[in-house]
Amino acid sequence: MAILTFLFRWRAVAVGMLVVGTAAAAFLAFRGQPVPVGALFLSALSIGVGVVLSFLHLRHVLLALLVVVSPLPGMIAAAPAADAATLPLLLAVYGFGYAAAAFVGGEIVSGVLSGACVADAARAALVQLAAPITVAALSGAALLGAWLFRVAPGFAFGAAGQVLAAALSVLVVVPFGASVMAFGETFFTAGNRAREGRDRLLRVATRIVEPRWGMSLSGVALVFAVLGWFGAAPLLAHSALLAHPAFWPASALGTFLVAYALARDWREAAAATAALAALTLLSLWLWGRTVGHLTPSAFAGIVVTAATAATAMLALAGRSRAYRRDGDDGPVARLRALEQFGAAAWFAAAGAGAVILPWMLVHGSLATLAVLFVAALAAAVVAAPAIATALEAILPHRRSVDELYGRR
Repeated sequence: MAILTFLFRWRAVAVGMLVVGTAAAAFLAFRGQPVPVGALFLSALSIGVGVVLSFLHLRHVLLALLVVVSPLPGMIAAAPAADAATLPLLLAVYGFGYAAAAFVGGEIVSGVLSGACVADAARAALVQLAAPITVAALSGAALLGAWLFRVAPGFAFGAAGQVLAAALSVLVVVPFGASVMAFGETFFTAGNRAREGRDRLLRVATRIVEPRWGMSLSGVALVFAVLGWFGAAPLLAHSALLAHPAFWPASALGTFLVAYALARDWREAAAATAALAALTLLSLWLWGRTVGHLTPSAFAGIVVTAATAATAMLALAGRSRAYRRDGDDGPVARLRALEQFGAAAWFAAAGAGAVILPWMLVHGSLATLAVLFVAALAAAVVAAPAIATALEAILPHRRSVDELYGRR
C-alpha cells in the first residue's frame, strides 16, 4: 500500500513514463515491418466500436478510450517474444484485456460517483481487482504452457507472455491514466442516470441468488455441459492436442484450488470449476462445429476466453467473501457482489465480442470467438452464482446459535 501511495502521489510522472515506454515499444516492435492497410482499417474499426460500447458503460470519453487501448502497450511490448502468434490468439488476448479493463474502469467510475476523489477511486479499483486479474492471467498462462508445450512450445511461450503482458498493462494503464483525468458535472449527471437504470435491470438479473432460480439455471448449465460433451466428443476422440487424460483432472483441481484461495468457500469454488468446465465443453463443441478440427491457436482462444470468465468469477468470489466477512450470509453476499460487478461484466462481454466482429472479414470463424466471450461472461455472472446458490440450498452452511439469533 505504501508503494501505491507513493506511485499515485507521482501519478503524472508515472503516466508520462507509460507514454514514453509505449512509444518506444511500438517503435521497436514495428520498425521495418510493413503493416497492411486492411489491418489498419479493421483495427480502427474495432477500436471505434470498442470506444462506443465503453462510453455507454462509463459515460466518460477519455476513460472509455483509455479502457480500449489499455491492453495494447503490454501486447506490443510482448510482441517480439510472440513471433508465432496468430490473429485469433491476438484477438482473444485483446478481448481478455478489454474485459479486464472494463472491470477496472467500472470500479473507478463507481468510486467517483460515490464521492471519492479520482486518485483514491483509481487506487481502490487497482487494489480490489489486482488479485482476480493477475490470478486469472497466471492461471491461463499456466494452462497454455502445460497443454501446448509439447505440441508448439514457441507458440505456447508467446501466448502465455501475451496474456500476462495484457493483464499487467491493464492494471497499470487504466488506474494511473484515469487518475489524471477530470470528471465534470456532465459526467456525474449522465453517470448517475445510467446507474439508476442499470440498478433496475440488475434487480431482475440478480434473482439467480434465490434458490428456485439457482436450481433452474443450474439445470440449464448442466444441459449446456452435456450438449458440449457430446458435441465435442469427435474432437476429444481424435485430437492429439487433447489426448492427455491426466491433464483434465489436474486442470479442474487447479481451478478449484485457485477459486477456493480467493473465495474461501468450497461451494463458490466448486461452482466456478463447474461453470468453467461447462464453458470449455461448449467452446470445444462450437469450435468443432465451425472449423472441424482443433488447432493450437483455437485451443489458445478457448483458454483465454476461460481466463476472461475466471477474472469475473474471481472478482465476484472475492467481493462475496468480503461481504460474508462483514456479516452477510451467502445469498446476500453473492447478491451484493453481483450488484457491484454485474453491469461491468455484461458491458465487458458485449465489448470484447464486438471488437472481434469486424475481423470476420478476414475469416468467418472469428465470429465463434466473439460468441465465446459472451458465453464466458454469462458463465461468470449467471452459471457460477446459480450453481453456488443451488449448492448452498442443498448443503447449507452450519450456523451457530449466535448467528441464528442475531448476536455477532
